[in-house]
Amino acid sequence: MFVCEAVSERLMATGGEQGNASKPARRETDRERLADAAIVIAPIEISERLSCVFERFADPAHPTVVPIIDADQRPLGVIRERDLRSLLHSPFGLDLARNKNAIIRIQDVFCAHPVSDIDSDPDAVAAAIAADPKARGALLTRDGCYAGFITSEGVLRLCAEKRLMLAEDANPLTRLPGNRAVDAFLGCVAETDACPRALCYFDFNHFKPFNDAYGFRIGDRAIQLFSDILKSEFDARKWRVCHIGGDDFFAGSLDAGREQAVERATSAIDRFRHQAESFYPLEDRRAGRVRLVGRDGEPREYPLLSCAVGVVAIPAGAPIRSPEALVALVSDAKKRAKASPDDLAILDVPSSDAAIARSA
Repeated sequence: MFVCEAVSERLMATGGEQGNASKPARRETDRERLADAAIVIAPIEISERLSCVFERFADPAHPTVVPIIDADQRPLGVIRERDLRSLLHSPFGLDLARNKNAIIRIQDVFCAHPVSDIDSDPDAVAAAIAADPKARGALLTRDGCYAGFITSEGVLRLCAEKRLMLAEDANPLTRLPGNRAVDAFLGCVAETDACPRALCYFDFNHFKPFNDAYGFRIGDRAIQLFSDILKSEFDARKWRVCHIGGDDFFAGSLDAGREQAVERATSAIDRFRHQAESFYPLEDRRAGRVRLVGRDGEPREYPLLSCAVGVVAIPAGAPIRSPEALVALVSDAKKRAKASPDDLAILDVPSSDAAIARSA
């Protein structure tokens, strides 16, 4: 096993060997798409007169809701046009609302509404809206302050687009998300530092000669086997498992420590090593080696099929400069794992600039 601690300069790296996880072009994240879909509706403070709301709804182009905030810019709820319709269309409605001694005030007519951070995942916002039968959207906040409003239709459109993108990106053999999902996840890792994060990059050992000797159908079965193992080892509620392509796989979590990542990753490659023996004839299994034609066209002996894994452990609070820096880190960890006798390399990202690289 190789263990190293990455010096802080490595976090800014964008070059180096990339393997199948080549450096991606920056893609728009789900969070950025949510912010883009938000409607900026000027809010009204709860201390204002109800006539301010009437004047908004008098404009035919104004949305059918008005966000209500407190003196600290925190959202309290909304006033819906339909709730004031009888007053809006009455001959004395506006005069009544302008009266400072009016019985009806903003606090009497506004209603609570779902509130979500503007950096939330669209699926989480959709769930919050679905939990409130009366809601027609969600109030969005940034650092606790009102930042906009998104309609139910807008959120559902984002969720549908997200699912379509994932379906298009899914690997046809394993049905796992592909490179686009990895790119988006690494963007989230770079933006989040409240919890420990973990990244695992898996790559088969000697897969090409195995695939050439036994045929692509057996090779596909080996890939499907490993996909199933990853799905059972890494809880989908906490981990993102992806198929980068070929015999390269990825698993990452925004809330998993070093020990958990190493435990799950080593369990996955151990299970694969034992179960992959079933692909070989009995005599090869007993020998523990097989004679195959290598990449250079020359026959030689190879160990039975196995998998290497590079684990990157990022503690809470550790700064990550960019998703591209993470690509360099996981590629480096995978490269070291391929050279390790036990197929495992762990790269610990330091939480301070004082860290010094070490190996053991």
